[in-house]
Amino acid sequence: LSPTLLDIARDPRASGETRLNALAAAAPTGPLDAATFDLSLASFAPEKDLAVRISAARVLASYELNLEQKTAVLNVLAAAGPMELYEVLPAFERNPNEALGLKLVETLKSARGARNLRADRLRTIFAKYPESVQSAAKELYARINADAAQQAEHLTAYAAKLPAGDVRRGQI
Repeated sequence: LSPTLLDIARDPRASGETRLNALAAAAPTGPLDAATFDLSLASFAPEKDLAVRISAARVLASYELNLEQKTAVLNVLAAAGPMELYEVLPAFERNPNEALGLKLVETLKSARGARNLRADRLRTIFAKYPESVQSAAKELYARINADAAQQAEHLTAYAAKLPAGDVRRGQI
């Protein structure tokens, strides 16, 4: 089934969304060729529908990307929303290097969807990088944890305003 799906993904006569869905459904088999990478990266653009962006993010994360391809993904990462950002991050777990890791940290500091990431998930990704990258990521963790503390404080304030309910009945 995977070879057939890959044939569909590489067929320029098929629509971009069909090609992307075929690529997402196929079992990852090594690196992405230039044409399918370009399709996936173009589908990751912020003006695309969320479902298309998430499919593109999953494709980019599941296939083996070379350093040039990872750098290209980094160049569009800042505009990514939280859902697609979370999906694409596993692409940076494989074959980590210091320069790429430092650029990833800087990109995530300004990324639109980074506030909604979990610090523990980022720690897992950055644990595979050299100490210099892990150290640079500490500021990112602090920002995310500060946002989480702010959100918790906000929820506590709302909870105090809610009327008491009856837990046994599941109602107010």
